[in-house]
Parts: sequence; C-alpha cells; structure tokens
Amino acid sequence: MHRRLDNNSESDGVTRRTFLGTTMGGGAALLTGGLASLFASSTAKAVFADDAPWIEASIPKLRRLIANGVITSKKLTQSYLKRIAELNPLLHAVIETNCDALEIAEKRDNERLAGHVRGPLHGIPVLV
Repeated sequence: MHRRLDNNSESDGVTRRTFLGTTMGGGAALLTGGLASLFASSTAKAVFADDAPWIEASIPKLRRLIANGVITSKKLTQSYLKRIAELNPLLHAVIETNCDALEIAEKRDNERLAGHVRGPLHGIPVLV
C-alpha cells in the first residue's frame, strides 16, 4: 500500500509541487525573457523590444495591468502568441497553441467588464 505524503513532509523523490514549480518556472523564464541573452539574432531583438513591456511582467503585475485597463486579456494573448511564433522556430518549446485563444481572451475581457472575474488568473494566458 502506498503512503500518502502531505506537502510538508520529506520524501526521497521529487514531489508533485516541486516538479510543477520547477517546470512552471522554466516555462515562465521562456515567456518573460530569461533567455534573451542567449540570442543574438534580429528575431530575438525584435521580440525583446520595448513595444510590449508587460511581456516580462509578473503575474501580480499582469493582474493589476488588466484590472486597471492598461492592457486587455486579448492584447496580452496576442503579444504572447506573437512571441511564441517568433521564438519557437529557434527553441522548439511549444508543441501546440489553442486556435481559440484570442476568442477566449476576448470573452474573459467581456466577463471582466460585466463584473464577473472567475479567479486570480482570469484573463491571463497560461502556457503548459
């Protein structure tokens, strides 16, 4: 019989929480420009331009920007999809994107305008 470990107990292996934290941290580094110094190509220079300063923003900052109307979920999603399109030929990190992502983002924007926020990640694009 397997023994269930809570999140605070020690184990010999990697916990699900550790694995997810490490994996998500790596994905966040890709999205937030952590690898910018590795690329000298003009593609990378275009992607890391100042035309989308929120690209390197933290989740709490993105939440504030969206809540204050500085950026919409749709615009943020467009920025990330553009970044994926420009960097993925070099990185081969994203297998598939949701073809409905922009439509979903627009729906989340409309929900927010109507006063219905589903949770802390409402309207923030996520890469798994």
